[in-house]
Order: sequence, then C-alpha cells, then structure tokens
Amino acid sequence: MIVKNEESCLKQCLESVKGADFLTIVDTGSTDKTLKIAKNYTNKVFKYKWDDDFSDARNFAKSKCEADWCLSIDADEVLKSSIDDVRQVIESATSQNTFDVKMICKAKEEQSHPLARIFRNIPEVEWKGAVHETLYPPENNMTDIVIEYGYSKAHEDDPNRNLRILKKAVEKNRTHPRNLFYLAREYASKNEYEKGVIVKDDELKSVNIFPHKFHGEWNYTIKPIYS
Repeated sequence: MIVKNEESCLKQCLESVKGADFLTIVDTGSTDKTLKIAKNYTNKVFKYKWDDDFSDARNFAKSKCEADWCLSIDADEVLKSSIDDVRQVIESATSQNTFDVKMICKAKEEQSHPLARIFRNIPEVEWKGAVHETLYPPENNMTDIVIEYGYSKAHEDDPNRNLRILKKAVEKNRTHPRNLFYLAREYASKNEYEKGVIVKDDELKSVNIFPHKFHGEWNYTIKPIYS
C-alpha cells in the first residue's frame, strides 16, 4: 500500500487484509494519524518523499515487500473476498505474472471494472504511469476477487493533484494517448469543457482531444484540426 492522510478509512481497509502474510505500507507524507494506525497492523511501515509520480511510489513499496506475490490495495478500498480466495488465485498461477480483480464502486455497485492488482513480485513486473498507474506488462487474467472502492477524504487536501501530474506528463510526451485521455477527462471533471488537449506530431498532424456527453456517459473524441 501507499498512503497519505488516510486516518478516516485506513483501519477498515487493513481489517479486510489483516490475514495476509505481510503488510507493507509506504507513507508519502501523512500529517494525521495514518502512521499510528498503520503501525497497529504491521512494523513494515516506510516513509517515501512524494515526487508527483504514483508509479515511483508503488514501485518503491513493491521493493520493500518480502512476499513472492503482492496484492495492491488503496486505503479507501476494502477487500470483499477473503485472503484465502487471494491465496487460491496465487496457487493456481502457472506462467501468469498478474491477475485482475473486479473493482466495485461503493456508491454505485453497478459500476465496476477489472484492474490488475495481484502480481508476482519480480523485476519484470512494475508499475507505470505517473497517475492512473497500472501494472506492466498487461496480461488480462481475470479472477473472482472483488475490491470495493470509495473516495478518500485525502483527495480534498490536494484537489488539483491529478491535473498537475497529467499536465507535466503531457508536456514530457505530447503524443501519449493514455495521458491525453486522462487529461481530457480531468478537464471534464472540473467542467472545463472548452479546454481540449492539443497534440502536434508528424504522424498525427494536429488533433484535439476533448470530452463530451453521449446518452449521459462521458466520451472522449480525437478530432483532426485542419488549417
């Protein structure tokens, strides 16, 4: 886990995974009771200087984990399946290095999506992406493991965090489709619909990526700009 100022939800999360062989927690700068709560469950608590890159922090946490396999979970999430269910998935692994779980939204149970959260602790598997990070290489091995997620109150401490990180990521790579998609979505969440994401590239020429609604759902369109 990586955590920061999660005193409102951390205990509930840790109760759901306390049967694990190891709990490894990396704190990225808490000023509340997060560290005290974490140390009630494990002595494997490490501090990390936040650098606006979630993958850096998660890969640091991975490096501190002593287990052969890891389950990654956030403080505002709860493992709804049992730890024994997770162990069965791991024991079934042959050549697989990652497994997807079913992520269910606490506020909208009908809203769910798969996400790689169980992974073999080897150098070949790592987190990538400064924000909305994911495990690479992707394998898409679906399981019946369920994690329920909410929205941490800590997000209110830095509401522009994702926008700040994504703008820096796009400045570094103007043609990375994943970063462009999430930047467009971030503008949409702030009702800044007029802010398209402009890309200039020899192959792409010029395109705008902008958010719009279709039948009540958010969609993101890439359109060429003709000059």
